Amino acid sequence: MLCNENRITDILETIRNSPFEFYLTGSRFFSSHVPENSDWDFFVQDLFSDLSLGLPSIYSWLDQNGFIKKEFHPYVDGDNTAEVWERGNVDIQIVKDAKKKNKIQEMAKKRNIEMSKEVWLFAHDLLTFQ
Repeated sequence: MLCNENRITDILETIRNSPFEFYLTGSRFFSSHVPENSDWDFFVQDLFSDLSLGLPSIYSWLDQNGFIKKEFHPYVDGDNTAEVWERGNVDIQIVKDAKKKNKIQEMAKKRNIEMSKEVWLFAHDLLTFQ
């Protein structure tokens, strides 16, 4: 039983209706057997603002929607993760290159590769120097 299901549903709906592209990651992306009470992990491109598209900065959007910046985060993709914000059971990683991170995780999932820190860094370096 998920005790805070309405709160999680509200947070997910807020993300779904945002003007930003959020990518699912973590256990809910990589695993087909996720416990119901598992947290939610997403990443989003680091955007300060894009006035031509009418977009606020991702930082102000997260703040306005009740997310709080984490002082420490355990994410292992090298220096690609700029910051992590949380609200309830949802973490949002702000990353420098969301397309690259998504490409890495899609390849890893397709090949069923365990994503340790070393594997993330190696894959990131390979894509950087192509």
